[in-house]
Amino acid sequence: MPKDYNAHKRYGLVLHIHDAGSMSSDPMLTLTESQAAANFASDQFQNEAKKRGLDGVIIVCPAITEFYDMDKDNPHYSLRMARDNWTLSCAAPAIWELMDYITANYSIDRNRIYGSGQSMGGMTIMAMAAQRDNYFAALLPMSCKWGNNFNKDYPFDGTVYYNAPADGNIIWKTDSDGHPANYNNWFYMISDDNILYLNTANENIEYRLLYNDLQGVTIPTAELVLDENTTPEKRNKVISELTRMPNKTGIYEAVLSGNVSHMSAWFYGHGTPACYTWLLSQTRKRK
Repeated sequence: MPKDYNAHKRYGLVLHIHDAGSMSSDPMLTLTESQAAANFASDQFQNEAKKRGLDGVIIVCPAITEFYDMDKDNPHYSLRMARDNWTLSCAAPAIWELMDYITANYSIDRNRIYGSGQSMGGMTIMAMAAQRDNYFAALLPMSCKWGNNFNKDYPFDGTVYYNAPADGNIIWKTDSDGHPANYNNWFYMISDDNILYLNTANENIEYRLLYNDLQGVTIPTAELVLDENTTPEKRNKVISELTRMPNKTGIYEAVLSGNVSHMSAWFYGHGTPACYTWLLSQTRKRK
């Protein structure tokens, strides 16, 4: 919470979800693992938000432990938020309930709610974006899979997972235009979202091929080379030029190459201020 929070002012909201390696009952792991939480709470980020018409930003970082002793039949129930078949655990509706509580009880600009996450957290935030069409003003996922799976009741790693119903409350039944929509049609539901996606080279290019092959839409993409000469200024330049490119979908992709891995990609991403500048410049009405 901003120290000077005032219910008569207007605040943005950032939901940041950690990666699978940070699933723990210790909230300090969630708050420190990728530097994202500290960056969002920093004076720099808060001041950038104020430059863009907000009075500050509330930061939400749920800490989800990996296993939960639910009952005698499920002594090690997995709370992994997004599995590789894109099913979600009960952690996801719990996060929605938390978000709904915050937006109902604090002065939140509903057009300035943002989502961020890396690896499993990026998958989760993108899956949640499909569950509520245009709920988020913009998303900043890093090193995460994109995908769609209508057959979520198919066994995965020997287990059949529950595909949550669209109840109209936690998961909406319509898109933002009021038309009936199935949140499992993931590519349709996020096709007009504002997304800046950072991934490593040759990691998860399927979604770009689907957009291009099925719709003839090219996702604006830029390479961000990381070597001994990289600096935040050079990375800022690449991101700034990328996000100024003409765009039919609102989706941008920065491909990190060079001396980088799946995990280090999000450290570079959260160490590139232009990513945050882009995030805060988006609104739900700007599609």
